[in-house]
Amino acid sequence: MAREMFDFDDWLDRLEQSIRGLAVPLQLSALASQANRDFEAVLWFVRIHGKRWSHVAGELPSRPECGCIKQIVLHANFGVVIQSRGHLSDTDLKSLIEFINSRILKGVLDYSEFSIRIRSEGSLQ
Repeated sequence: MAREMFDFDDWLDRLEQSIRGLAVPLQLSALASQANRDFEAVLWFVRIHGKRWSHVAGELPSRPECGCIKQIVLHANFGVVIQSRGHLSDTDLKSLIEFINSRILKGVLDYSEFSIRIRSEGSLQ
């Protein structure tokens, strides 16, 4: 994708339309897959248990030592790990985190054991 002709907000809008109606874990996995294809950024979502971060959704890297790895706490016991080869700017990363919190995780009440409870939909496994 030519960077100068690319609008990250448009990418987020198209992503949101493509994942609308999916259960939250499937939305997170689809987001991770699309980010990997378009930006060579590997995202995996985790439950946080103190110092231990356990994978629950998204793609695990084939070679975790390659590229820059960032651990981002989204909520007290839920986060995302991002491995990027530099194709995702800090501004885009900030927009991505805001998108995850405001459009995907909005309304999530309980991240424990990744049995996410959505206010309007009940329990999702």
